[in-house]
Amino acid sequence: MPPLPHQSHESCTRSTAASPQTESINTWKTWQVPPSAPQKPPFLFTSSLHLQRDKGHAIYPYPCISQLRFLSLHLSSQPTYPAILSRLKAGHGLLDVGCCFGQDIRKSVTDGAPAEQIYGLDKEAVFIDLGSELFRDRGSLRSKFVVADIADPSADLGELEGKMDILWVSSFLHL
Repeated sequence: MPPLPHQSHESCTRSTAASPQTESINTWKTWQVPPSAPQKPPFLFTSSLHLQRDKGHAIYPYPCISQLRFLSLHLSSQPTYPAILSRLKAGHGLLDVGCCFGQDIRKSVTDGAPAEQIYGLDKEAVFIDLGSELFRDRGSLRSKFVVADIADPSADLGELEGKMDILWVSSFLHL
Protein backbone atom coordinates (compact mmCIF):
# COMPACT_ATOMS: atom_id res chain seq x y z
CA MET A 1 0.00 0.00 0.00
CA PRO A 2 1.47 3.42 -0.89
CA PRO A 3 2.09 5.87 1.94
CA LEU A 4 -0.48 8.49 2.80
CA PRO A 5 0.14 11.90 1.24
CA HIS A 6 2.50 13.90 3.40
CA GLN A 7 1.05 16.80 5.34
CA SER A 8 3.12 19.52 6.92
CA HIS A 9 4.28 18.84 10.45
CA GLU A 10 6.91 20.56 12.55
CA SER A 11 9.02 17.43 12.96
CA CYS A 12 9.29 16.91 9.21
CA THR A 13 9.31 20.39 7.75
CA ARG A 14 10.86 22.70 10.34
CA SER A 15 13.17 25.23 8.74
CA THR A 16 16.41 26.03 10.56
CA ALA A 17 19.68 27.72 9.75
CA ALA A 18 21.46 24.35 9.84
CA SER A 19 20.39 21.61 7.48
CA PRO A 20 17.95 19.10 8.99
CA GLN A 21 20.55 16.35 8.57
CA THR A 22 23.23 18.32 10.44
CA GLU A 23 20.77 19.29 13.17
CA SER A 24 19.63 15.68 13.65
CA ILE A 25 23.16 14.29 13.74
CA ASN A 26 24.26 17.00 16.20
CA THR A 27 21.24 16.26 18.42
CA TRP A 28 22.08 12.57 18.29
CA LYS A 29 25.70 13.19 19.30
CA THR A 30 24.47 14.65 22.60
CA TRP A 31 22.72 11.38 23.48
CA GLN A 32 24.89 9.30 25.74
CA VAL A 33 25.30 5.87 24.22
CA PRO A 34 24.94 3.10 26.81
CA PRO A 35 28.27 1.49 27.78
CA SER A 36 26.97 -1.91 26.62
CA ALA A 37 26.49 -0.65 23.04
CA PRO A 38 29.10 -1.78 20.51
CA GLN A 39 31.54 1.01 19.82
CA LYS A 40 32.01 2.24 16.26
CA PRO A 41 34.23 4.97 14.84
CA PRO A 42 32.10 8.10 14.22
CA PHE A 43 32.60 8.05 10.45
CA LEU A 44 31.19 4.50 10.28
CA PHE A 45 28.23 5.51 12.42
CA THR A 46 27.47 8.44 10.09
CA SER A 47 27.70 6.08 7.10
CA SER A 48 25.26 3.72 8.85
CA LEU A 49 22.86 6.61 9.43
CA HIS A 50 22.83 7.50 5.77
CA LEU A 51 22.55 3.85 4.70
CA GLN A 52 19.52 3.30 6.96
CA ARG A 53 18.00 6.57 5.77
CA ASP A 54 18.43 5.54 2.16
CA LYS A 55 16.90 2.10 2.77
CA GLY A 56 13.88 3.57 4.54
CA HIS A 57 13.41 6.36 2.01
CA ALA A 58 13.54 3.88 -0.89
CA ILE A 59 10.53 2.07 0.58
CA TYR A 60 8.54 5.09 1.79
CA PRO A 61 9.87 8.50 0.70
CA TYR A 62 8.66 10.42 3.75
CA PRO A 63 10.51 13.75 4.09
CA CYS A 64 11.16 13.01 7.76
CA ILE A 65 13.13 9.91 6.74
CA SER A 66 15.24 11.78 4.18
CA GLN A 67 15.89 14.53 6.75
CA LEU A 68 17.12 11.99 9.35
CA ARG A 69 14.31 12.94 11.72
CA PHE A 70 14.45 9.40 13.05
CA LEU A 71 17.40 10.74 15.05
CA SER A 72 15.34 13.45 16.73
CA LEU A 73 14.60 12.61 20.34
CA HIS A 74 11.22 14.29 20.69
CA LEU A 75 9.94 12.49 23.78
CA SER A 76 12.96 13.30 25.95
CA SER A 77 12.75 16.97 24.95
CA GLN A 78 9.27 17.32 26.49
CA PRO A 79 8.91 19.06 29.87
CA THR A 80 6.89 16.04 31.06
CA TYR A 81 9.67 13.56 30.26
CA PRO A 82 10.94 13.21 33.86
CA ALA A 83 7.39 12.43 35.00
CA ILE A 84 6.98 9.92 32.16
CA LEU A 85 10.22 8.18 33.18
CA SER A 86 9.04 8.04 36.80
CA ARG A 87 5.75 6.51 35.76
CA LEU A 88 7.48 3.94 33.57
CA LYS A 89 9.81 3.00 36.43
CA ALA A 90 6.72 2.61 38.66
CA GLY A 91 5.26 0.02 36.28
CA HIS A 92 3.18 2.05 33.85
CA GLY A 93 3.29 1.23 30.14
CA LEU A 94 4.01 3.48 27.16
CA LEU A 95 2.98 2.95 23.56
CA ASP A 96 4.88 4.85 20.87
CA VAL A 97 2.38 4.98 18.00
CA GLY A 98 4.19 5.40 14.69
CA CYS A 99 7.50 4.54 16.35
CA CYS A 100 9.36 4.30 13.01
CA PHE A 101 12.99 3.43 13.93
CA GLY A 102 12.17 3.44 17.66
CA GLN A 103 14.63 6.14 18.70
CA ASP A 104 12.40 7.52 21.48
CA ILE A 105 11.93 4.01 22.85
CA ARG A 106 15.66 3.40 22.94
CA LYS A 107 16.38 6.78 24.52
CA SER A 108 13.84 6.07 27.29
CA VAL A 109 15.41 2.68 27.97
CA THR A 110 18.86 4.28 28.06
CA ASP A 111 17.52 6.77 30.60
CA GLY A 112 16.42 3.96 32.90
CA ALA A 113 12.88 3.09 31.85
CA PRO A 114 12.22 -0.67 31.94
CA ALA A 115 12.26 -1.86 28.33
CA GLU A 116 9.45 -4.30 29.06
CA GLN A 117 7.12 -1.38 29.85
CA ILE A 118 7.59 0.26 26.44
CA TYR A 119 5.85 -0.81 23.25
CA GLY A 120 6.31 0.42 19.71
CA LEU A 121 3.64 0.32 17.03
CA ASP A 122 4.24 0.98 13.36
CA LYS A 123 2.43 -0.12 10.24
CA GLU A 124 5.73 -0.84 8.49
CA ALA A 125 7.90 -3.68 9.78
CA VAL A 126 10.77 -2.40 7.65
CA PHE A 127 11.14 0.73 9.82
CA ILE A 128 11.30 -1.36 12.98
CA ASP A 129 13.87 -3.64 11.33
CA LEU A 130 15.95 -0.66 10.16
CA GLY A 131 15.96 0.66 13.74
CA SER A 132 17.22 -2.70 15.01
CA GLU A 133 19.95 -2.64 12.36
CA LEU A 134 20.92 0.96 13.09
CA PHE A 135 21.06 0.55 16.86
CA ARG A 136 22.39 -3.02 16.61
CA ASP A 137 20.10 -4.24 19.37
CA ARG A 138 18.06 -6.97 17.68
CA GLY A 139 17.56 -9.63 20.30
CA SER A 140 18.82 -7.49 23.16
CA LEU A 141 16.21 -4.71 23.36
CA ARG A 142 13.35 -6.15 25.41
CA SER A 143 10.74 -3.63 24.29
CA LYS A 144 7.88 -5.11 22.26
CA PHE A 145 7.29 -3.91 18.71
CA VAL A 146 3.95 -4.52 17.01
CA VAL A 147 3.34 -4.19 13.27
CA ALA A 148 -0.20 -3.00 12.61
CA ASP A 149 -2.07 -0.08 11.10
CA ILE A 150 -3.81 1.69 13.97
CA ALA A 151 -6.15 3.36 11.45
CA ASP A 152 -7.41 -0.04 10.26
CA PRO A 153 -10.46 -1.08 12.32
CA SER A 154 -9.66 -4.74 11.63
CA ALA A 155 -6.07 -4.49 12.97
CA ASP A 156 -5.41 -6.94 15.78
CA LEU A 157 -4.09 -4.87 18.67
CA GLY A 158 -5.30 -7.27 21.36
CA GLU A 159 -1.81 -7.93 22.70
CA LEU A 160 -1.58 -4.27 23.71
CA GLU A 161 -4.91 -4.14 25.50
CA GLY A 162 -4.65 -3.08 29.13
CA LYS A 163 -0.87 -2.51 28.99
CA MET A 164 -0.76 1.18 28.10
CA ASP A 165 -1.03 4.14 30.42
CA ILE A 166 0.86 6.63 28.24
CA LEU A 167 0.53 7.16 24.48
CA TRP A 168 3.24 8.93 22.50
CA VAL A 169 2.04 9.91 19.02
CA SER A 170 4.61 12.43 17.81
CA SER A 171 5.63 10.58 14.64
CA PHE A 172 2.12 9.33 13.95
CA LEU A 173 0.43 12.72 13.72
CA HIS A 174 2.34 13.99 10.70
CA LEU A 175 1.06 11.21 8.44
